[in-house]
Order: sequence, then C-alpha cells, then structure tokens
Amino acid sequence: MGNGLTASVSRACSALNSFDPTDDKVKIDDAAPNILRCKSAEEQKENHDMKAMHRAEEEQWREELEQCRELEQWRVQAQRQRAEAERAEKAKEVEQEELMERQRQQVAAAQREEAARREQEAREEEVRRQDAEPKAREQKENRDIEAMRRAEEERLAHQERQRQELEQRRVQEQQRERAEAERAEKAKEVEQEELMERQPRQVAAAQCEEAARREQEAREEEVRHQDAERKAGEQLAKQASDQQAVEKFLSANHFTNVNFKRQKALKSWCYPLHEAVSQKNIVMAQLLVAAKADLELKSSAEETPLQLARRSNRGNSHGAFLEVLSPARATSATIVRRVPVRQEPLMCRRPTPSRRSS
Repeated sequence: MGNGLTASVSRACSALNSFDPTDDKVKIDDAAPNILRCKSAEEQKENHDMKAMHRAEEEQWREELEQCRELEQWRVQAQRQRAEAERAEKAKEVEQEELMERQRQQVAAAQREEAARREQEAREEEVRRQDAEPKAREQKENRDIEAMRRAEEERLAHQERQRQELEQRRVQEQQRERAEAERAEKAKEVEQEELMERQPRQVAAAQCEEAARREQEAREEEVRHQDAERKAGEQLAKQASDQQAVEKFLSANHFTNVNFKRQKALKSWCYPLHEAVSQKNIVMAQLLVAAKADLELKSSAEETPLQLARRSNRGNSHGAFLEVLSPARATSATIVRRVPVRQEPLMCRRPTPSRRSS
C-alpha cells in the first residue's frame, strides 16, 4: 500500500515539472483526480483489511468466549452433579438412620407391650386367685354346715325313734290299767306338747332367718372388702409406676431428687420442674407436683416453674402447665388411701328342737 502511494505522488510531481504551461495545466488537471482516486482506493483497501482483521479478531474472541461459556457451563453442571450426589448420599444416610431408629422404636414398643401383657396376666391371675380363695372357704363352710345339719337331723331322728318306742311301750302298759281316763289325759298332754313344740320351732325359725340375713350381710361386706383391696392394690401399683417414671426422669436429667439444684454452668442452674417445663413434659410435671416438688424454687433466671411456663406460652403451648403449676391446684392434689375393715362371716346353726317330754 505504501509503494502504490509513492508511485502516484511521483507521477503527480513529474507532471508538475513540465515547461509547457499548457501541458502543465492539462497535466495538473488530469493528475489530481488520479492522486485522489489512488488515495481513496488505498484507504478503502486499508479499511477493508482493518475490517477483515477486526472481524477475524471478533470471530476469535467470540470463539474464545463461547469456549469459556461452555467450560463454565460444564463446571457448573459438574458442581451440580456433585452437589446432587452428595445430597442423595446424605438423604440415603438419613433414611438409613431413620429406618434403624424406627426399628429400635418398634423393638422397644414390642418389649413394652410384652411386659405390659405379662404384667396384666399376672394381675389377672392374682385377682382370680384372690377371688377363688373366698369362694373355696365359703364352699367349705357350706359343706361343714350341711354335714352338721345332717348329723343333727340323724341324731334327732334316732332320738325320736327311741322316744317313740318308749312311748309305745308306756302307752301299751298304761292301756291295760287306764282306759278312757288315760286316753283323755293323754290327749290333753299331746295338745300341750304340740303347743310347746310349735313355740320353740317358731323361735328357732326366726333365729335361723336372722342368722342367714347376717351371713348374707357378711358376704356382701366381704365382697366390698375384696373390691377395696383390689382398688388399693391398683392404686399402689400406679404409685409405684409413677415413682419409677419420676426416678427415670431424674436420673436421665442428672437430678438426685425432686428439689435437686442442678448446676449447668458457673452461674446457671435449674430444678426438675424447670426441666419438665422446658421439655414440654406435662405428665412428668404432674408427677413431680404429686411427689411434693417445691413450686417456689427459682432457676438462675430468677423464675419459678410457673413463671417459666408463662414466658414460654406461645399459642397456648404451655396452657396445661399453667393449670398444673398453680399453687391452689398443687395444694388440693392429695391422695387418700382407704383400708377397709375385714369382718368374718356369721354362721347359721339350726337350734336343736326340744325333746318331747315323755
């Protein structure tokens, strides 16, 4: 491009050095457009080359930019795949842990159900045994009473036969000596004896009815006594279960008793009732109150359990604690045990009828 421009300028200068003014004029008029056309052609060529070079650079820059974009996309995709793989691995681990936890919970629940079933069977067996003992005693007493009654009837029947035999012999002997007078006297005596026999029998029947009524009352009292003993046993079992639950809670949370002050840090402590409120364990709070836990003990935050429950009550989440930890409710929660008095059943014995006077 530089050589072409120099040649054009040389030709223009040679035309200007002519001695002929006419020729010079003609040559100047002809050379100026040529010089301008040469310059414009060279500039166009240079512009074309520059544009081509710029286009090539742009194409190269675009290719490099496209490669960078593809590389960035590949890197982001690789990061996403690694993140998804890590999330899948973590989800798999969490799922395995949850499965193992559910299995442990199922095994523990099955063990608790088996223990509860065995305990229930033992209680039912104890109730059946307790129910069978009074029935066996009652049946034995009834058999003894029946045997005594039969023995008494046999004795009375034997005495009656002996008396009849003696009476027959006496009557036969007296018939020979006294006829009508003896029969009249004998009839009078028989009437008096029958009257005397009816009166003791009526008294004996009334006494037997009274004894039967007392025996029935004694049996009913025995049934009530057994029910009271059974209820007392159930109450004692429930108290023992509640005590075990309280001891387990205290041991799990590093307490030694219901009013033990557990030191968390240098200037931080709490009590079992505060811990039950923090864990939202309303059942344990009731058991601790029943176990005479002090409701006025304050934690390191200068709060009683009731104040902690009020502060933590969001959307009535601790409404039950407010009722359980109120001083009036805790004072009225007392346990009354009733020990029934056992009474022995009364036995009915039929009185021996009076012997007929000979």
